[in-house]
Order: sequence, then structure tokens, then C-alpha cells
Amino acid sequence: AAFLGATIAFALLKAARSQPADDGTIARRRAILTGLRFTWGCRPIRDLCIQSGLFNFHEQAFLTAFLLFGVRSARLGSGAVGVLIGLASAGALIGSVVSGRLSDRLHTGATVTTGLITASAAFMLGPLLTTWLPAKFVFGSAFLINGIALGAYNVYAISLRQAIPPPEFIGSVTASYRMVSLGFIPAGGLLGGALVDAIGPRAALLAIAISMTLAAMLLLASPLKHISKINQAEFVSAS
Repeated sequence: AAFLGATIAFALLKAARSQPADDGTIARRRAILTGLRFTWGCRPIRDLCIQSGLFNFHEQAFLTAFLLFGVRSARLGSGAVGVLIGLASAGALIGSVVSGRLSDRLHTGATVTTGLITASAAFMLGPLLTTWLPAKFVFGSAFLINGIALGAYNVYAISLRQAIPPPEFIGSVTASYRMVSLGFIPAGGLLGGALVDAIGPRAALLAIAISMTLAAMLLLASPLKHISKINQAEFVSAS
């Protein structure tokens, strides 16, 4: 509803589009289109953009299914559910701080790839181990590991997104990147709820976590893994 409302609001804006475009406006439009073509044509940026979109899509599906699993199956209270999800944020802070301090020692490409795969695979702990171990402990560990790994990934992914494009393309690259990475979140929530209704909470969590991990592993084929340091990142055209 929020996305739809924003779209309608922008459509109703009475901008100066009825006036003839001056040379500056035409130049800006061309710059935007060129930036969008750059985003899709640059393999490392394209890979990061697609992976961020896929991860956010799966993560929202997992969180939706987890809310239902926590209440219906694990019998967790609302406070416990909130604390468990909040551990991901605490982990993200830890991962960001640690990766920032170790930036001179860590390999950029390896950190991006390992971070995203680890963040995805951590979600498999919950549905696999809650049969033998307490749900609070298992999911708490899963969310914490996910947050730490995702924090490290975000530090380097965002840095690469800023370092690879030429300065004149940074704005349009960031805009198109965020459109893809955030635009699929509502669809992920819908998928999570539908899977819970179709196959049950635990099976839904496991299916989403496996799909998320497999999607993240596609990053192993990206040229990003060859970038050792942020300051060595340069524009690499699509092969």
C-alpha cells in the first residue's frame, strides 16, 4: 500500500514537464539514462545489485515466515520474537565495526562473497536444529551470525558501489541499485506468508533459507571475487 501510495503521489505532482525542456534538462535526462545503462553494463555493479535484490526478497520472506513460526509452532512471546530479530541488528553493528577496522587485512572480494553466503546459510540453522535445541537459542544464534556476516558484506558492497563507477554516474547507479534491492521486499513478504499457508512454517523457513543460500552462491561466479582492495576497484565492462 505504501509503494502504491508513493507511486500515485508522484503521478499527481504538477511538475514543469509541460514546459519545453531546456538544454540542461535534456542533458540531465541523458545522464540518467547513461547511468542506468552503466549499472546494467558493469558486471560487478550488476552482480551486487541483483544479489542485494535477491537477498532482501528472501530475507523478507524468511522474516514473515519466522513471525508465524515463532507464534504458532515455537510458542514464543512477542517480546522474545522482537529480541531474536533484534539480534540481527546487533550482529550487523558488530560486523560493520570489525570489518571496518580490519579493512586493510581483509580481501574485499572474498569478504563480499563469504559474507553474503554466510548470512544466507545462517538462516538454515533455525528450521534444522529446533527439533533438538531450544528455539530461542537456535534462532538467536542464526540471527546473530546473519547480522555479523551481512554487516561485513554491506560495508564492502556499498564501498564498491561507490568506488567502481565514475563520479558522474554515482548518483544514478545508487538510485537504480536501491530501486532493485528494495523494490522486491513487499513481494518477499507475500511469498513468505503464502509458503507458510502452503507447506507449514518450518518447511517454509527451510525452503526459503535454502533458496537464499543457492542464490547467494551465484556470487562465486562474479568478477567481484578478484578485487582484493577497495582502492583497486575500477570500472570493469561486462564481458
